[in-house]
Amino acid sequence: KLQTTKVNLENNEIFDSKGNLLSKEDHSKIEILYKKFLDKLYDLKQKVSPKDSIEYALNIFFSELNINELDKIKLEWMVRSEFEVGYGANLKNLSLKYFDENQSFVGDDILFPSGLSEVTSILARDLNIKLQNVVTKIEYDKKIKVYTSKGEFTSDFAILTLPIGVLKKNKIQFSPDLPSNKQNSILNLGMGTINKIFLKFPKRFWNSGQSRFSMVTESNDQICEFNNLNPEENSTILTAFISGEKAISIEHKNKKEITKDCMEIIKKIYGNKTPNPIEIISTKWTSDPFSFGSNSYLAVNSEINDYKILSESVND
Repeated sequence: KLQTTKVNLENNEIFDSKGNLLSKEDHSKIEILYKKFLDKLYDLKQKVSPKDSIEYALNIFFSELNINELDKIKLEWMVRSEFEVGYGANLKNLSLKYFDENQSFVGDDILFPSGLSEVTSILARDLNIKLQNVVTKIEYDKKIKVYTSKGEFTSDFAILTLPIGVLKKNKIQFSPDLPSNKQNSILNLGMGTINKIFLKFPKRFWNSGQSRFSMVTESNDQICEFNNLNPEENSTILTAFISGEKAISIEHKNKKEITKDCMEIIKKIYGNKTPNPIEIISTKWTSDPFSFGSNSYLAVNSEINDYKILSESVND
């Protein structure tokens, strides 16, 4: 019975590198090329090995397609926008063979106006949750013994929901070591990064009915899309989504530098008189010692079975 608000994420305005809104014809042309590229992906995925990437497929597609340089830039931007923002990884790291091995749920995209913490608060009711006990070691034989920064816990069973990023960093010692097939799967799977930058402005300068706007740029590391994810009509907050290597690089920048990166794009679209944000907050998922990334994905050299192997129990 939580309050939710529907949001239409398909409502996207696309601008060129000079800040001009793409015409309907241009927009339609890119979408047609993109659909042709998807057809090529589905054709290639039947023939390639797990080591091949989506970038490999894009290069093949370009070699077979006779289009001008400007259309090529627009198409590459759309491919990167769809895949990299979706998975948090660059095209060169995303598996071509298994790029579509996920499932979508039917229904609307919704927001929780009072914050996602409402969900975890309800799930946590009546549970004895020990906070700030950082796990350092897990012994498992006949009994489970979990060592933390504040003491030890013993139990008959343990369920581990650690992010792949934490497992990759070997932050927790297992005794005995995890089976070799699990260690290989941890190595094979990728850990992506999708960072969000929340920009609060003194006033709204964008179309209140617009949920997304993006700019087609020639530079891959400049891909950035802005979302108006606010249930309140008068909200003055924009959310920028940045993924992959670019997302990791901003974690080492200060607020002034991040603001400059965002405003370069925004001012090209809305003009130099656009106000600067009065407040900025950005996520830093790769720097977070309890995740080391925002989401797992099927990387080159990984297989569907890697997720299955990780889900299986060890010693019952």
